[in-house]
Parts: sequence; structure tokens; C-alpha cells
Amino acid sequence: MSVVQATTNGGAGTEAASAIDPQLRGSSLLLLARGLSLGLNMVVEVLIVRALSKNEYGALAYALSFVVSGQAALTFSLDSAIGRIYHDEKAYDKPSGVILMALGVIVSLGAALVISTRTLRGVLGSSLIHDPRA
Repeated sequence: MSVVQATTNGGAGTEAASAIDPQLRGSSLLLLARGLSLGLNMVVEVLIVRALSKNEYGALAYALSFVVSGQAALTFSLDSAIGRIYHDEKAYDKPSGVILMALGVIVSLGAALVISTRTLRGVLGSSLIHDPRA
């Protein structure tokens, strides 16, 4: 039953309409926050582009590509899957276990990446990067 049908049934659908209102308010708040986040991100990027030279911005973009790739590889999408795991496993009484598991995986893999990058810095620097400013 749609909201329009619920309100035209002579009050029979007021429960349905009142149940939908909080969901609409919550989703519009999330949409507003997402739009604000994207807008602020664009403003910051424009300011960075205007402040840096072409070579400096290229080096920043190169470094950020490694950071984003590492983030995607290390999280295994656990940051977005926590809600699904929590809901599907019905682990309402053990939310800390789900969060601790995800946090443990991300922190341990992040530490392994940092240690391996620091250890192999000379090899990676000489084989991948040929510009001394990068």
C-alpha cells in the first residue's frame, strides 16, 4: 500500500504512513550528509589543485593511489559489511565481537602492510619510482 493510498483510506493507513515517516527523514538526512561530504571534498580538492604545482600534485596523486589501493585491499569491505554481518548473524547480544573481529583484521593487515613497505622501501623506490622528487 502506498502512502497516497494509506492516507485516502479514511485513516486506516495512518499507521503505515507514520511508520514510513521516520525512514524518510533518516534517508533524507543520510542523503544530505552524503551531498555535503561530496561538496566539501570537491572544494578541498580544488584548493589543493590551485595550491600545488603540476609536479607536486602528480606526486600527491601517485601517493594517494597507493593509499586508496592499500585501503581497499586491507579492509576486505569489512567496514561496509559489519552491518550485514551483525544483522544476518543476529548477533544483537554480541556486537562487540563482530566489531572487534573486523577491527582486528584491519589493524593486523594494516600493520603487516606498513612493516612490509618500510622493509622493502629501497627495492620499491628503485624499481617503481624514477623521479627523485616522488
